[in-house]
Formats: sequence, C-alpha cells, structure tokens
Amino acid sequence: MRKKKKLRKISKLIDEVASIAKEYVRLRESDSCGYVKCYTCDSAPVYYKGEGMHTGHFIHGKYKLTYLDEKNMEPQDCACNTYKNGNLATYAYNHIRKYGPEIIEYLELKSKKIWTPTREELAELKELYTIKLKQQEDIRSLR
Repeated sequence: MRKKKKLRKISKLIDEVASIAKEYVRLRESDSCGYVKCYTCDSAPVYYKGEGMHTGHFIHGKYKLTYLDEKNMEPQDCACNTYKNGNLATYAYNHIRKYGPEIIEYLELKSKKIWTPTREELAELKELYTIKLKQQEDIRSLR
C-alpha cells in the first residue's frame, strides 16, 4: 500500500514564497553589482543577500493580503526594520514619493481584506517571484 504524501502547511508555503519575494525586492532595488541601501535611512550599501539587510513591510502582518505585495516591501537594514519598528514615517514619505499619494490608502484598504490563500495561489506567486528574481539576476549577471 502506498503511503499518502503529506501536504505542507499553508504557513510553510507562505514562508517559501515570502523568502523568494523578499530576495527579489532587495535585488530589484540594488545597484548593478547587487548592493542595496536601506529604504528608510540610506545606510551604507550591503550585498542584497548579505547579513543585516531585511525586507521591511509598510503594513505588517503575515496573514494580511499585503504581505506578499511587492509594493508593500522595501529593503531595510536591521536597525530600521527591527529596532525602529519599520521607521514608518520615513517609509510612508518615501513610498508617496515613489508611488504617489494613493499608495498609502491602497495598502491600508488591501490589508483589511481577509486572506486565506490556497496552495494554488501560493504556487502561482512562488512561480511569479522566481521568474522575477531570475530576470533581475540576469540583468545584473549575478547567477
């Protein structure tokens, strides 16, 4: 008798997608050599895979619809993301400059929607961010 394959927990699948999406966002914002500055304090550049560089969220919360939205993610150093709780005033200011004034309301409204992702949705997001990451690596010849 064949053993049934155990399905992975949704939370683990979200973590997998988030890991790829966060790496993509850091690389997207990096220079041609893969070095990226903090979005909120402009700290010294760190290699996008380097220690100390996180991917911060304007709207926090793993189970909110905004968690895997790339417009809700930017590179942040450990100090801003962790010790300054995301340095949200500067984050908001920079976000309005980057996306326009409607971005804050867009993210706040989106974060209020209930999100119960399916395995299929997460598989699609994983594929999307994997493709985007590979494109960024190719642009910078980092593979």
